[in-house]
Amino acid sequence: MSYQLRVRIENAIADFTKAIELCPGNVNYYINCGRTYLEQRELNKAINDFMVTLQLELKNVKALIAREYAYKQLNIKTNF
Repeated sequence: MSYQLRVRIENAIADFTKAIELCPGNVNYYINCGRTYLEQRELNKAINDFMVTLQLELKNVKALIAREYAYKQLNIKTNF
């Protein structure tokens, strides 16, 4: 991964984190931050963001699918 791409991803995570602080009820910020963590292979952080999304919106399909993908990458079996 190039240095410029890594910096852009780190900036995106910082931006999403700030957006979450300002508007903690917006599930889109959590999903986008989680997806960005997935790109970085920071799977546990991604799962945490998807879990918060599901606490806010129980049947959020995007969060369910992304969480299951992260679990699969970690070889964690679920009953999804």
